[in-house]
Amino acid sequence: MNVVIPFPPRLAPKEPLVALGRNGPFKATGLNVMQVVDYVMLENWTSQDAIGRGRVVLPADHNVLRDLANHLNRIADKLP
Repeated sequence: MNVVIPFPPRLAPKEPLVALGRNGPFKATGLNVMQVVDYVMLENWTSQDAIGRGRVVLPADHNVLRDLANHLNRIADKLP
């Protein structure tokens, strides 16, 4: 399963989100989430509609993924 979660546009005067890849910084416009057999990969999507050169690999373990989701939900609940 492969899903791209687009980031909402950032209104001026905010700068675009910048991620650091192998070849230097790039504008991050979304998050690519890919489930492979025994792991889940998170990768930045670039303004060039390509996958950036950095990734986070998580084990496909329901406890790890639920803990991450719970933590992200707690962060989201504190946002205005």
